[in-house]
Amino acid sequence: MKKVARITKQDILGIKPGKFEIFLLESAKAVRSAVTYAYQLAQYEDLPKGVLKYSTSADYKNHTAIITAVPVE
Repeated sequence: MKKVARITKQDILGIKPGKFEIFLLESAKAVRSAVTYAYQLAQYEDLPKGVLKYSTSADYKNHTAIITAVPVE
């Protein structure tokens, strides 16, 4: 689990295909922003080789976001 104030582009793009990263953020609002940012990156950026898109899971009560790099099959 990585404790961060906010998620950066490098945090998301650094996730290897088929792997996930758990982020502990400061607030529920920061969790929502992180989830939204992951989806936006998948739409507007060139993704790392082998990554099709990113899937997310959010736990607003515990301020955690899980971001998974979905591999190209």
